[in-house]
Amino acid sequence: GLPSLRRLDLDASTWAWLLLFGSLFTALPHLALLLALQRLPTSTVALVASLEVPYAVLLAWWLLHEPPGAPLLAGGLCILGAAWLASRHLDEDARRRN
Repeated sequence: GLPSLRRLDLDASTWAWLLLFGSLFTALPHLALLLALQRLPTSTVALVASLEVPYAVLLAWWLLHEPPGAPLLAGGLCILGAAWLASRHLDEDARRRN
């Protein structure tokens, strides 16, 4: 099973970093997603959310100098292609409504 938190033996600095990462990089993005869903069509929010993985790969490449391998690039191209097709579909639906 999972280890007890008491046995992790983490110092205060590590707990502070965990709290920061948990709130800043988990709670705030989820809050932003919920707020976006209140203001934008679900299809638009889903389209933008699907681009999170390619953005993360590009940022890791740029900031951490970790070049992606061929399978990762192929997967990213699939996601970008699907997002492009979905955005075209959204544009066509918007034109039909007007």
